[in-house]
Amino acid sequence: MLVPPKPVFITLIAVQVFLPVMLSSRCPSSPPPPHIIYEIMRKTLTRCTISSGTMFKPRHRLYHVCLCFGLFCLLHGTVNRLYAQYDERGVPLRKRESVIDSLQKLRAAMPRNTAEDARLLNVLSDAYRYHSTDSALAFAEEAFAIARSVGDVREKAWALYHQSYALYSQGKYDLALEKLSDVAPIFEQIKDTSGTAYTMNELGNIYKRQHRYTEALEYYSKALAGFRAVLNKEGTVLILANMGATERMAGRHVAGFQHSTEALALGESIGYTYGIVFACTNIGSYYTFHTEYDSALSFYMRGLRLAEELRNEKYLSQLRYQIGLVNAYQGNFADAERNIAEGLRIAERAKFAERVKEALAAFVEMYRLQGKYKEALAYQERSTMLQDSLFSADVRKNMDAVHMRLVTERKDKEIQLLQKEQELSTLQRNALLAGLCVIVVILWLVINRYHIKRTALKEVRESHDKILQANAALGTANAQLSEANAEITRQMGLLEEQARTIQITNTELQEMNLRQEIQNTQLKELNEEKNEFMGIAAHDLKNPLSGIQNIAEILLMDDELPITIRREMLTHVTKSSERMFELIKNLLDVNAIERGGFMPSAKPVNIAQIAVLTTDHYQSRANSKNITLTFSGETQAFALADHAAVEQVLDNLISNAVKYSPQEKQVFVRLLEVSSKVRLEVQDEGPGLSETDKRKLFGKFARLSAQPTGGEHSTGLGLSIVKKMVEAMQGNVWCESVLGQGATFIIELPKADMPLEAQTAQS
Repeated sequence: MLVPPKPVFITLIAVQVFLPVMLSSRCPSSPPPPHIIYEIMRKTLTRCTISSGTMFKPRHRLYHVCLCFGLFCLLHGTVNRLYAQYDERGVPLRKRESVIDSLQKLRAAMPRNTAEDARLLNVLSDAYRYHSTDSALAFAEEAFAIARSVGDVREKAWALYHQSYALYSQGKYDLALEKLSDVAPIFEQIKDTSGTAYTMNELGNIYKRQHRYTEALEYYSKALAGFRAVLNKEGTVLILANMGATERMAGRHVAGFQHSTEALALGESIGYTYGIVFACTNIGSYYTFHTEYDSALSFYMRGLRLAEELRNEKYLSQLRYQIGLVNAYQGNFADAERNIAEGLRIAERAKFAERVKEALAAFVEMYRLQGKYKEALAYQERSTMLQDSLFSADVRKNMDAVHMRLVTERKDKEIQLLQKEQELSTLQRNALLAGLCVIVVILWLVINRYHIKRTALKEVRESHDKILQANAALGTANAQLSEANAEITRQMGLLEEQARTIQITNTELQEMNLRQEIQNTQLKELNEEKNEFMGIAAHDLKNPLSGIQNIAEILLMDDELPITIRREMLTHVTKSSERMFELIKNLLDVNAIERGGFMPSAKPVNIAQIAVLTTDHYQSRANSKNITLTFSGETQAFALADHAAVEQVLDNLISNAVKYSPQEKQVFVRLLEVSSKVRLEVQDEGPGLSETDKRKLFGKFARLSAQPTGGEHSTGLGLSIVKKMVEAMQGNVWCESVLGQGATFIIELPKADMPLEAQTAQS
C-alpha cells in the first residue's frame, strides 16, 4: 500500500514540473525548449526518488501520473515553439526579408558608380561585418573605388574604415592598421568627429589583440571623448564595453566588470542590442573567472538570445564556445563539446581569426579537464600555429612601422601648429610696438604744436618790440624739436634692435625645439626597436614554454600514460627547447654584432676543412629527409677570416638548404678559388626565391614565402647574422635564385697564403 507523499515533495513537484507549463503559456513567443522541460521533469522525479526512498519507484502509480503530465508539458512546449515561428499575420519568420536582402534589392534598382552607390556599398559592408568578412571586404573595396572616382572624400574614408574592420576580423592586423593610418587624416580633414572616434576605437582593438593594453586604453579614451562630445550614446556603449574587455584581458577584472556593467546599463536605457550582447559577454567572462558558473551562464544565455535575433555570427561563435567552456567546468562534457564545436564552425566559416583561436583554446581546456591529453595536445598545436600566423615578426614589424608613422605625423602637425602660433605672436608683438611708437610721436607733436601756437599768440598780443625775442624762442623750440626727433629716431633704432634680438632668440628656440623633437624621435625609435626585440623574444618564447608547461602538467597528473604518448610529448618538449635555444642564440648574436661586440680576428683559415666538417655534421639530418648532401672542390683553401665566424656562417647556410629542401632532393657545397678570393657556394633544389623575397632576404626577422619542408622552425635572423659576419670579415655574400628552381648562396672571402705550419705538415 502506498504511503501518502509528504507536503514537501508535493511542493517540489508543483514548482519544478508545473512551472514549465506556466512559462510556456505566458511566453508563447519564446517558450522553454521541449528538451529543457523533459530534463526538468526527469531530474525532479530522480530527486524525489532519492529523497523518499520507495515513494516514486517506476512501478508506483504516482510515477506514471507525473510521467504523463511531463509528456503533456513536452507537447505543449513543442506546439508553442512552432507557434513562435510565425508572426501575427501568419508569415514564417524565416521568410521575412532581411536587412541585407533589402539593401541588395535597393542597390539593384539604383544607378551604379555614383556617390549614393558608394554610400549604399558602405552600408552593405557594415551589414556583412558580423556575418562574412570576405563579403564585407569586397563591398568596402568596391565602395572605395567608386568614391575615389566620383571624388566623395567622406565615403572614401568610410570605405577604408570598413576595409580595416574586415581585415582586423580576419587577423590581418598590420594591413588593418595601415588602412586606419590612411583613414585618420581624412576624418580630421573633413571634421567628422564620429568617424575619428570610430577610427580610434579600431586602433584600440588592434593594440588590444597585440596585448598592448596601455596603448589600447589610450585610444579608447580618445574615442570615448569624441563620442561623448557629439552625444553618440551607442558609440559610448561600444567603447565602455571595449574598455571592460581590455581591463579583463590585462588581469584587472574589477575595473573590467565596472566598465562592462556601465555599458550594460547605458545600452539597456537606449535599447542598443549589440552593446547589450557585448556587455553580457564581458560580464559572463568575469563570473566564469570567479567560478560563479550559474551567473556566467545566465549572462551568456541572454547574450546568445540577443545575438540570434541580430544574426550576429561573431558573437554567436564567441558565446557558443564560452558556454561550452562553462559546461566543461561543470562536468557536462557532451554539451561542452557540442557548443565549442558549433562556435568553432561559425568562426571558421565567417573567417573570424581570433574567434577560431579562442575556440581551439576552449577545446584544449575541455580535453584537459577530461584527461584526454592526446586530443588536448593536438588542439594546442593548432592553436599555436594560428597564434604564430597572427603575430608573426613581419606583422609586428609592419604594425610598428605604421604606428611610428602615425606618431611622427602627429608630432609634425603639432610642430607646424606651434610654429604658426609663434609667427603670429611675433607679428602681433611687432605691430603693437610699432603702433605704440607712432601714437607717442603723434601725441608729442600735437602737444608741442599746441605749445608753440599758444606762445605765438601771446607774443602777438604783446608789444612789437618783443618779436625778436619771440623769434629767438621759436628757434630754441625748433632746436628742441630737432633734438627730440633725434631722440625718437634713436629710440626707434633701439626698439628695432630689440625686435631683431627677440626674433633671433625665437629662431634659436625653434631650432632647439626641433633638435629636441629629433632626439625624442631617435630615442623613440631606439625604444621601439628594443620593444620589438623584447616582444619577439617574449612571443616566440611564450608559445614553446606554454606547450612545455602543458605537457609537464599532463605528465605530472597522469603516471599511467602509454609510453608512445610520453615519447611523443617528450619529443615535442625537445623541439620546443631547441626552438627557444636557437632564438636566444640568434638574438644574442644580433645584439653582439649591432653593439660592436663582434670583433673578428683576421688570420689564415682553412675554409675547406670547415666546409667538410660542417657538411658531415648535417649528413644525418639530410638523410632523415632523403636529401643527398655532397661537398666538392678545393681540399686546401685558405682565407683571411675568423674561424668561429666562418663555422657559424656555413652552419646557417647548410642548415637552411636542408631545412627548405623537399624530400629526395640534392644539396651541393662547392669550394673554389677565384682570383684573389675564396668562393664557397651552397646550392639547393628547393622552391627558390621570388623578387619580393630577394628584397628582404638579409633583413632582420625576415619571413619569406618558402616554408621549412619538415616542420622545422625559423627565427628569421640567420641570414641577417650571416651578412653582418661576412661583411665584418671584409667579404661579400649574395644569392642567385629563380622561383621554382632552387637557390644558390655565394660567399667570397679574401684569399690568404698558406701558413708555414700548414706547408710543413703538407710536405
